[in-house]
Amino acid sequence: MASQAACVRHLEPPEAPERDVPAVPHDPDVDRGGLARVYVTSDVPARVVSTASVEGTVRAPLAVVASKANLTASQLLCAETPCVVTLPYGDHELAFVGTKDPERVASTLVRVRHPTEVVNQALGRDAGNGDIVFAVLGGLGVVSLVTALAVLAPDDDGRRASARDREVAGWLALGGLGSITLGGLVWAVSPSIRQEGSTNQWSPHGRDPSAKGSSHRGAPIVSGANVSVGVRF
Repeated sequence: MASQAACVRHLEPPEAPERDVPAVPHDPDVDRGGLARVYVTSDVPARVVSTASVEGTVRAPLAVVASKANLTASQLLCAETPCVVTLPYGDHELAFVGTKDPERVASTLVRVRHPTEVVNQALGRDAGNGDIVFAVLGGLGVVSLVTALAVLAPDDDGRRASARDREVAGWLALGGLGSITLGGLVWAVSPSIRQEGSTNQWSPHGRDPSAKGSSHRGAPIVSGANVSVGVRF
């Protein structure tokens, strides 16, 4: 099933994946206290990032008083699923982004309670083809309109545009308006697609920390570096 509003098409989350422990190399040693082994799989190859929110103080350039802010730090856990990582016991926000299809995304809350946890993730989708087309055609239309106004503008001597210039400006303006209109129509009939992912987290050591098929809903976070920090006031 799907719902559509304001040119955004919302799809139902996919079915939660079946339990699966991947055969991955370099199984980490978790004999040290406070760490657990977490196996991560996804229905498509994906990059996995861990995020955390902390409070901090930010001072803007030339500012006299520093401001308190919520800082969001992200750390790359694995470059591509399937993988196995070590995480401290507790709750961790994980974000998935498809390595071959970046429109495939998901975000889930992983609760680490046992020495071994397994996270089987089905990614959702965040696509906006209509937005891209509208931005391109709309941008071209604006450029055409600005060019038309420049052609009609008087020169340095105050002389008005010639008949030929006015004709060219008219065609430019007509093309610009047509481009903007076409982009708007494409945007209206090609809505963005939003779909949450589904998570199946379980542990071979005890009771599942979350019910099968449960999904955490949140905005995916993309990080191009191993560690990055964002600021939210």
